[in-house]
Amino acid sequence: MSSEQQRGTDNQDIAHTLALFLSGKIKREDMGENNQMVLDFYLGVMSDDPRFAERVNLIKNQMIEKDKKIPLYTPGELGRAKDHKKRKKSSGEKAFQPAFWEETSLKNISESELEGFYDPEKYLMKLHKSSSRGFNQGYERLLRKDVQDRKNQLRNSIDLPVARGKNSHVNDDFYKFLVRRVCTFDTFEIFNEYDRAIDRISPELNLKIEQVKDLVDELLNQGLNRRERFERFDQFTKEYKKEWNMEVDLNFRG
Repeated sequence: MSSEQQRGTDNQDIAHTLALFLSGKIKREDMGENNQMVLDFYLGVMSDDPRFAERVNLIKNQMIEKDKKIPLYTPGELGRAKDHKKRKKSSGEKAFQPAFWEETSLKNISESELEGFYDPEKYLMKLHKSSSRGFNQGYERLLRKDVQDRKNQLRNSIDLPVARGKNSHVNDDFYKFLVRRVCTFDTFEIFNEYDRAIDRISPELNLKIEQVKDLVDELLNQGLNRRERFERFDQFTKEYKKEWNMEVDLNFRG
């Protein structure tokens, strides 16, 4: 089987397992924490991939349809059967309706496969390990892009954008120093906190960002010479870290 065929089979199996969960055949509270995370991952994939969600819902609906009980006999036939039962003497032998299909043979199933057959949770984990590599790579790329976009957004807001083209700071060594200290090394710990803020920016973080923005404006636009710029940066850093209870380290100028 080719790798593409394998991925297709794995995705189909994942869709089947999600359908089992959505139809109530697998219960979340019976799963361990790791398996719940796996389940949440693929439920997230459903929300991002309409075609995948459509496939899962189709299988789920088929399961629900199969579970509907279809009466084998009409009410009239059941009535006649009861009358017939009253007249017929019991022979002492039990009769069973023939099976509609052959029962699955378990003779050739290995012990590990048999364990997964009876444990949907372990089966889900097995599917995740075999097929999540492609999904993870895609989501990691999206995550890296999102982190970079947010970093650039904050850089722009504090007036330290990427210097390109005719930007006056392209060859400015002090500008490069500020970018390394403020953005790359995150001396004032605003980038890491900004990246973690999902719903909204806290008032405290907003205040930190404004303080750093004012510093950048002072250092770049207020006519300070090179020595004054470094001295002001060191002074601000010491005061800032004291105000926000951060460890002070002024020995490194990258």
